[in-house]
Amino acid sequence: MPSDLVIVFHEIAHDKFKRNMHDLVLDYKVTLAEALKGGAIHVVTIENEKIEVAVDRIMTPDSFKVIEGKGMPIANNDPLGPIKQNYRRGNLIVRFDIEFPTHLDSSKKE
Repeated sequence: MPSDLVIVFHEIAHDKFKRNMHDLVLDYKVTLAEALKGGAIHVVTIENEKIEVAVDRIMTPDSFKVIEGKGMPIANNDPLGPIKQNYRRGNLIVRFDIEFPTHLDSSKKE
């Protein structure tokens, strides 16, 4: 007997990444010293790819870095798209979560 097929998807939250449309957001913990020095950080994408990201300025609590093309796939109307895997992708947004110390001894203050 013909009838409708209804499929319901439930998105399960990831433990490291948050989804914002086609973009992925990653909260990356850095110490106060790392935030002040800058330099390179190493990020692992959702596909387990290791990327080195240059941070060329002092990080503030509202700082972030955008890595283009490392977010979720954006579906297109190309019927061969799944075979060729030539999807455009959203961005990976790395938000810096600076861990401020609760106590500093005299040598650390120097």
